Formats: sequence, structure tokens, C-alpha cells
Amino acid sequence: MKKIIFLAVLAVFAASCATSRSAQTGTSHNSNSDLVIVEGVWHAAATEAVNLYAVENGALRQIASSAIDPQSRFHFAFVPETEGFYVIGTSHVYTPRMNNNTFYFKPGDRLTVEIEGGGGRMRLLGDGNSPENMELARWNEFIRPLADSRAGNYMRFSQLLEEKADSFRPQFTGNETFNAAFANLRKLDLIQNALLAITSPRSGGHPGPEDFPAFYRNIDLWDITGAELLGHPYGIRILQTQIMALPQTHSGKFTEGQLRDLRRSAESALDVVLPMIQNEVVKGELVALQIARLDTMESYLDFEQRYGQYLVTPSQQERFRAQMKNIPTRNEAGQPAIDFRFPDTEGIERALSDFRGKVVYIDVWATWCGPCLAEVPSLIELEAEYRGRDVVFMGVSVDRGGDHGKWLEMVAEKELKGVQLFAGDRAREVILDPYAITGIPRFILVDRAGNLITSDAPRPSSRTIRPMLNRALE
Repeated sequence: MKKIIFLAVLAVFAASCATSRSAQTGTSHNSNSDLVIVEGVWHAAATEAVNLYAVENGALRQIASSAIDPQSRFHFAFVPETEGFYVIGTSHVYTPRMNNNTFYFKPGDRLTVEIEGGGGRMRLLGDGNSPENMELARWNEFIRPLADSRAGNYMRFSQLLEEKADSFRPQFTGNETFNAAFANLRKLDLIQNALLAITSPRSGGHPGPEDFPAFYRNIDLWDITGAELLGHPYGIRILQTQIMALPQTHSGKFTEGQLRDLRRSAESALDVVLPMIQNEVVKGELVALQIARLDTMESYLDFEQRYGQYLVTPSQQERFRAQMKNIPTRNEAGQPAIDFRFPDTEGIERALSDFRGKVVYIDVWATWCGPCLAEVPSLIELEAEYRGRDVVFMGVSVDRGGDHGKWLEMVAEKELKGVQLFAGDRAREVILDPYAITGIPRFILVDRAGNLITSDAPRPSSRTIRPMLNRALE
């Protein structure tokens, strides 16, 4: 009886929201019968709100948020923008253990659900849930063992993956639109779990080239990059991960030069993979992910010349234009560079300010960082080209303090030149946080006066680093 009363109150609330929601979505009129009503219970400590996300071009866009009441309840009442997949959870940014669940909504649907925290396991309650969401609940339970075993022994995960790949039997709903979307979701979910198992940290080690089952080798980039990819909640993230895994899973399909570009950086990989992608909007979304890295006018214009043709939607083009407006403030040209001091390979403390009077090109890296190591050949070539000029090439390792020996070995093995410093356990407070570094490799360029030219300089492999160095020297 309490649940019936609660739903009745919720329906009244939903009706009161119809007008404002209609105005927000630009819909001229929606009857109350079009409302989707979600009643949920969220079991997670320290969570104050749950969000509702629409799927837009293979990623999540937040459209609503609900506070969690003292009884751990949340609710949504909305008119779906389109029939399709929606996500209820706490973050639009994908992480392997996120508290998100995927649902399917069409006008008039009801959902009553209980969701655990910490892993997002969900259970449908009552008899009013749609056949589509009952199927998604079955799939959620079917695939959960894969997610739970990703970080363990790879061979056991591989065996489970092959078992799961062909054993789910859908109970078709009579909704052909859903049936087609659900088949695509299942395929991409399996691929996503398979890729995360080889690109995320794991206790059981990572597989060698001979260990990959046929499942990995049969993933064809063209086949998974049709318009269907844009309907998956994490479609573009799956594509990114697949591109990262290509040198491992499909090395025989590429030349040595292509493999080098795939390993070097996400931008250098574009030239290799763009011809392999089927859908033009998917190409544009992949290119658009690199826009945030454009922090100089040179890099912006170079990017426009090389990849501007791929930005085909108004949203992609607007993101590109908006980045140009950010360049002057993000560059922070002329501001004093934040000083730091770390020991070199001989244990002698060296500070950034010790090199006042010279241009300093700083490489923030770590021995475990694949993209960092991929830049080493280009960095060595660049250092040799500018040797004898007023440029100091400085490497700052952010490895943990316990990896000091590993760092020394790699400096010697890679024959790294210039000034090599070890930040160790002081890296976070002394260089990473002050320079707002959230990912490596990161390159920083400082002028002769000790002022910052840019805290996110082009990589050594970039065609724009030499013109920037030359201007700094002038």
C-alpha cells in the first residue's frame, strides 16, 4: 500500500513537471501519458544525488539530477527526447567500476529499481517494468561476472569471455527498434569488457601476442564504427580503447611506421585509424577529443588544416571554435614559471630556476607510461638537433620513490640526455598539482627569463614544437 501511495504522489509530481520539461526540450506539447516515471532506491554511502543521462553521439549528457532522500529513494519524471538508451548513475566520465546502469525508455514507461553502490548492481522491483528493461536486467546479470573478473587471472577471464560471447539468449520483446539496439549493445559491451581486461591494471599480468583468443582478432574497426556506435552510452570510449589496443591485438595488420604512430599518441594515431572508421560523425567525435589539447595558435591552425574536414556536426565545430577562445587564457604566457627542485642521476639537487638565461623544455614522464616512452625517439632527435644552442632539455620522472632504481636503469637504457630529475613521492605536491597535470606525458616550455611560455607544450613528435622553440630562442 505504501508503494502505491508513493507512486500516486510521484505521478502528481510528474504532471507538475511536464510543462517545464516540455519547455526545456523544445517540445510543443506532451501529455502526461508520455512521461517516464522512475522510482528508485540507491544503496551507497556518501552519495547525495543520482543523475539521469541521455546518450549523445556515443557519450553521456546529463539531463536531470535527483537528490537521495533519507529513505535512500530517488526519482525522475521526464519525457524522453528520443526512444532509446538512458543511463542512471553518478558520472558521465567512464571508469571501469562506475556506479552507472543502462536502461531503455520510451514514452509512458515506468521503472522501479534498486541499485547498490560500489559496483552499481541493480534489481528491478514489482511488475510494472517494461519488457525492454527486464531484458537489460537479464543482460546486466549475465555480463557482470566478466566485469568482476577483469582484474584477475587473464586466462580465466579469456575462458569466461569465450563462454559469454555466444551463450546469451535474448527474449525478444516485440519492439524491433529495441531488439536491434539491444543486439548492438550486447556486442559492444562484450568488446568493452574484453578491451578493459588488457588495458587496465591487473593482478594476473597482461597477455602476450600469442595469448589473445580469436575474439580480439575478430574485432574489426570498420564493423564497430557505424552509426550504431553513437547509440551506445560509452561508444566513443570503446573506440578509444580499441585504438589503444590495436598494436597488441592486430599488430600484423600494420606497418612498423603505423604501429609507431599508434603507440605514440592519440593524435598521431588519427592518421592511421580515420580511414578505417565507417561513420563520418564517429570520425568527427574521435577528432574532437583532441581539441582540448590545442593551447597555442600554431597548434590550433595546424589541427584545423589537418583535421578540420572531419568536424561535420554543429556540436563538433562549436567545440573547435570555443577552444580558440580559450587559448590566450590557457597559455598563461609571461607568467613566472613555478619553480621546483629535484635530485638528478648523481643525487645532486637541481632547480628549474638554476637554468635562468636558457629556454627550458620540460618532459614530465614515468617509466610505466607507454605514451611517454613512445616520445623518447623524437625527444632524443629533437635534443640532438638543438644541442649547442640555449635550450635545456629537462626530464622530470614522476615515478614512485620506490622505483628510483628502475628510473636510473631506464635513463641509461634509453640514453636520455639533458638534465634528468627524479620527483618521486614529492611529484604530486611539487610539480603535478602546481602545473595542473592530470595526464602524462606533459611538456612545459619556459623562456630565458624564467616565464612560462606554455604549461602544455607540443610533444617532441609534433610538427609545431620546432617553430615554438625557434621563437623562444629569438
